[in-house]
Order: sequence, then C-alpha cells, then structure tokens
Amino acid sequence: MVWRNFRQFCFLAVAALIGCATDLHAESSPKNEAKASYSTDSAGSLRRQEHAPFTLAGGSTLTLITPTSFEPLAKNIQSTIEKSHSYLRTVFGEIPAFTTEVRLMDEETFFLTTGAPRWTNAMFFRNQIIVPLGPQAMQDLDNVYRAVRHEFTHAVLHAMTKGRCPGWIDEGLAQWSEGSENPALRPAMRDWLAVNQLVPFRLLQGGFTKLDTAMVPAAYGQSLYASKSIIAAFGFSKLRAYFDKLRDGESKEESFIRAFGMSEADFEQRFGTGLREMFHAHVGA
Repeated sequence: MVWRNFRQFCFLAVAALIGCATDLHAESSPKNEAKASYSTDSAGSLRRQEHAPFTLAGGSTLTLITPTSFEPLAKNIQSTIEKSHSYLRTVFGEIPAFTTEVRLMDEETFFLTTGAPRWTNAMFFRNQIIVPLGPQAMQDLDNVYRAVRHEFTHAVLHAMTKGRCPGWIDEGLAQWSEGSENPALRPAMRDWLAVNQLVPFRLLQGGFTKLDTAMVPAAYGQSLYASKSIIAAFGFSKLRAYFDKLRDGESKEESFIRAFGMSEADFEQRFGTGLREMFHAHVGA
C-alpha cells in the first residue's frame, strides 16, 4: 500500500544509533476490503486492454491490464517491473516464481470498487497489483512508476515469505525500493514524536488501512527507517535468511532471533531509542 503523495522519504541512518552487536503479505493487503477487484462500466474510457503475460527471470508471470485510455503506459510499466525484479534478485538472490496481475485503473473506479482510504495511492491485494490513475497521471509518470515499484516489491516479498513478512518490513522495503526519498517525512515524524510515542510494532504487523489516519505517516516512516536500519546493521543476506525461515514455516519470533541474533522486541527497543535520539538531536534542523 502506498501513502498518497507521501512516497519519497528522507532518511539519516539509524543503524549507527542502534549499536547492534552482530556482524524495505502482510501488506499489505487491507484485510477489510473484500471488494478490492477490477471492474468496468460502459464508458469507453474504462474499457480494458489485457496484454499477453510476460515472464520474468526465475519463472514469475505477470499480466498487465489497463484502461484503453492509459494504453501508452503499458510498455513502460513492463520495463519498470523487469528492472525492479532484476534489482531485487541482485540484492536478495533468486525469487520464487509467482503469478500476478498488474491492473491500472481509473482513480474513481479504484476507490469505488476497493473501498480503500482516500490516502491510498496503490495496493497489492489478493495477489493483484492495482494502481489508480487520475486525470494528471500522464503528467506525473514518475509517481506512477514509483507506485508500481512499491507494489511489485510487496508481491516479491509475499512470494519470498509465503505471505508471512511482518507489515513494518514489508512496507519499509516497498518504500525503499521506490527510489529517492522525500524530505517531507522527517518533519512529519518530528511532529508525531513531539506529542506521541513511537507506533508499537504490534500495530505494524499487517496492512495500515485500519490505522487512525493521523498515525499513518508515522507508521510508514517508522517502517522505512526500521527496514533501512536492518539493511545497514545486518545486510541483505541475513534479511534473505530471515525470509527463508518465514517461508519454511518457522515462527516469526524464532525466525527473527535466528536471522539477526536478537528478538524483534529487542530490535524494536534499540531502534526506538535510536530514532528518538536522532529526532531529538535534529530538533530545529
């Protein structure tokens, strides 16, 4: 799930503050949105064009479905996915084969058929990537491609963990995979921490659509910071080992301890201390 108009973030490494002593479907799918599916009406602008499935390295198969009015985006969307898949294979290793559909959808149709909150920019739901496109989409292609990279990363993490990836890692890595970060996140996090505690990880285990709207920026920010801290402290190989343990059916608690040498609760405490110190040190920055 993507936080609408809040997808690029600013990050200063928290790992240096954490002091770890060892060597980015939980969707993200909103569980309450059972209607999340593609639909059309008689309007010509909503007629859909289904493209032949294309195959990625490792055997994953994707089918792109677009309203005819957005047909010119198809090749670029496919190219964006192929590049994202190649990069994720580079950092994580072989990705288990999966099948999904990528559906570009008229914005109003998206909200009517999915019931998603209005802050939503895209979603990965029931093994489908759904990206709403507004009237200005063709003038804002960078954000369209960012949304595709974000949701495709959810699909990859779902395949690597059999849907067992904790929401905060799932959302954090999906944001990390988008590309450059937006400095708007740091002021939002500072404002949140000025009057609130960190959002507990237990509230960040699944999708964020049920969170109070005021909490959403902090939830996404913490997820990004925590995921980048894991990458900095442990590296991609240990992250992949963690995913493999989840995929093999080990408990989430045991998988985390065996992969990172500490419990998730210990990591949350150290990360929280580092994050608070970082924002306290940058008050007025």
